Amino acid sequence: MVDLLEQDYKKSGIMPPALKNRPLLPAHLHCYYNAFSSLRCHRTRSEAGYNPISFSDMVEYAKVYGYFDSQETFDTFLTLVQSCDHAFLEFANEKQQQALNKLKAK
Repeated sequence: MVDLLEQDYKKSGIMPPALKNRPLLPAHLHCYYNAFSSLRCHRTRSEAGYNPISFSDMVEYAKVYGYFDSQETFDTFLTLVQSCDHAFLEFANEKQQQALNKLKAK
């Protein structure tokens, strides 16, 4: 998502508020955001919009990248990736609703 905002900024020269005001992620959380970024490419869509990242995809990723060595490690991984996913879904649903409202207004 940040990549898209940065591309828009480079093209337009206008910094989007979301990019300007984005929180900085502490270094120890980068691995979880990277996991989310990788996993979000596997999500499916329906007529209603984006679906959450599947649990099975998260489990497989956790096994491959070493987040499955203890229950606590996996729980932390799952909680943080699902939190990122939830925030993305809220954002995407809001954008979809705005687009629908524009269509209805015409």
